[in-house]
Amino acid sequence: MTIVGRGLRAARPWLFLAGAAGLVLLAGTADYHPFSLRVEYALRAAVVVLVAVGVGGYAWSLRRSRTEPQANLRGSWGTDLLPAVLGGVAGLTLTVLLNGTPYALGGLTADQTFRTAAITRFADSPGTADFTFAGLPAFYAPAYFWVLGRAADLAGVEPWRMAKIGAIAAALAVPVVTYLLWRRLVPAYAAALIAGVPLLVQDVYQPYAWLVLFAIVPWWLEAVHGVRRPGRRVGNPLLLGLIGAVLFLTYYYLFLVAALSLPLFLLAERLRGRWPWRQLGRAALVLAIAAAGSALYWLPLLISMIRADHPESLANRWFTSSHPQLPLPMADGTLTGLLALVGLVFLVWAAPREALPRGLLVLLLAAYGWYLLGAAAAAVDDPLLSFRGKPLVPLILLSAAALAAVRLTRLVAARVQSGDAARAVAAALAVLLVVLVAAGQQLVTELRDSPLTELAHADALPDGSLPTHHPPDAEPAAASAVQLAAAIDERYAGPGHPVVLTDRADLLALYPYWGFLQWNAHYAHPAGEFSARAEFVDRLAVAGPAELSQLAAENAFDPIDGVVLPIEGDDAVLRYAADAFPAGVRTIEVRFPRGVFAAAGFETTEVNGYLVAVRPR
Repeated sequence: MTIVGRGLRAARPWLFLAGAAGLVLLAGTADYHPFSLRVEYALRAAVVVLVAVGVGGYAWSLRRSRTEPQANLRGSWGTDLLPAVLGGVAGLTLTVLLNGTPYALGGLTADQTFRTAAITRFADSPGTADFTFAGLPAFYAPAYFWVLGRAADLAGVEPWRMAKIGAIAAALAVPVVTYLLWRRLVPAYAAALIAGVPLLVQDVYQPYAWLVLFAIVPWWLEAVHGVRRPGRRVGNPLLLGLIGAVLFLTYYYLFLVAALSLPLFLLAERLRGRWPWRQLGRAALVLAIAAAGSALYWLPLLISMIRADHPESLANRWFTSSHPQLPLPMADGTLTGLLALVGLVFLVWAAPREALPRGLLVLLLAAYGWYLLGAAAAAVDDPLLSFRGKPLVPLILLSAAALAAVRLTRLVAARVQSGDAARAVAAALAVLLVVLVAAGQQLVTELRDSPLTELAHADALPDGSLPTHHPPDAEPAAASAVQLAAAIDERYAGPGHPVVLTDRADLLALYPYWGFLQWNAHYAHPAGEFSARAEFVDRLAVAGPAELSQLAAENAFDPIDGVVLPIEGDDAVLRYAADAFPAGVRTIEVRFPRGVFAAAGFETTEVNGYLVAVRPR
């Protein structure tokens, strides 16, 4: 095959994905009500048609493999098409249900506030800075937000709009990324089936985590366990290391679970009478390259924590009633539960003899081990956010179920006569069609009924108005972020962006202002000294005008350039969410005398019930 031919073959999954993206873009430009029954009908029908096209191409590729056996090992157009079509199903579903709102799932509330703030920060500057506190490096893994922020800057798009664009792009890409990484480990026809798992294990609300969730399993199995497709050369350590660095820079948490699997892997190999020194050396090299490549994120973060007077980690203390629940998808009486049970049986049966099932079983045990370790840590008041590792369980089991389906179909086809073999394959394809259609329908139902979808249509826009198809009980903002920002910018004359004391998370998410106090303790940078800042704010609240003026200008943290607080009677009130482990958060209220900022020399104004005060420079 010529160089051009090889290049086209390598680009084929992305070309198919571009076609799916074009369909999604077309759906996004039309005008319709996303919750109309007719629209839902059309969406569900479109899912059926897309899946049928994908499975049809996949079936054709299986027929071709009779004359070209290598085609479905490295990938034919049919196996390359199916993941792109599945990405189209996910992207189309999200696009249709978000029609009429510029927001992603969740609108501009809860976790979407800090994600939007991070995108805004990177749109303002390419440096990896924290989204709240001035002078600190990024706390959350920055790659996803950095790409969206820089894209917003280059395209001249308002940064806050990129959250929705990024979510749709991720929905399109996850099945294809899954396919391409698994294709390095198993034949393409098996990898294409695993590409359907994201429809059943979706996390559209956290698109960056969703991407890494499906990428890290095949990457880890190749980089650490040395698993690869029969006939394929050993992966290049530099390439694998750089892929690992990108994954870590995007969402690092799952690396903690994967690291726990390493001693389990060594134990499993030792019980088999092996000690894979060569593979361990290659794994160490890959992980070292990944660590070096991601050091631009974790090294400044580590240094900032070392240098902080009172560093504290609060993000890991987020805890709700659902977090302790043990993930047992195989006991769930649903399609997902049945497939997970099939996957578990396959892993237990095949693990003693084969490296890939053994690696998946080791990762599964590590996921449960992390859950148990998290329980012990929570008992001593130092939780690990272990619930974030739970999606690995259904992912691993459903991936194993796909491998089991391939194995069973091949086994049946090999043991019957040629005519019966064709019928066996046809029956398997019919089951595949039903499973993928059901998975697509489940995705539509999950996203349509999600309160996060309603929030995307209910939250006020930056100018205070409401999205086109907002719920009847949604209310426009009395004081919009645009109005408050205008009041600040008219009065602020200092260098750079002002440091603002406020509980308006949308203001700090939509504009590149620095925050003096993070609106939610669990989003606070460990080196930001959240508790010490909160104590300082308490001191400010009881200070007289002269002392307040001095403390605002000179303190151990940041000079306070502006204040934006709601007015309640004679007070201006600051409310923030403090850690209340294990009960999530508790709201803390700090009241300032309404006139103290004017008396302290701040230039003040009122905007629809909000006090805006800016310290003169």
